[in-house]
Amino acid sequence: MQAARIRQAAGSTSEVQATGDEGSDVKLAELQSVVSWLRREKGIVDLQLQLASDENARLKRQIEYLTKSLQETQATLFEVGFLPRCLCRQIS
Repeated sequence: MQAARIRQAAGSTSEVQATGDEGSDVKLAELQSVVSWLRREKGIVDLQLQLASDENARLKRQIEYLTKSLQETQATLFEVGFLPRCLCRQIS
């Protein structure tokens, strides 16, 4: 629906000049409405991008932590003789 309004507003710029003052005021109001909607949508998308970036960073930190924990566990198991060294390398 909004895309249709944008196309309609963009296609009717030449009509604005031909319709007179009252018609141009209506078209201007429509264009301002579309611009306002686009700004709101941009704000929402920017926020979603920031949230996704933050989540990505959090997940990377979690992977690093889990990898380190796995390596420490493998080393401990190797030290007590539960895990052969060659298997530790395969798991990592």
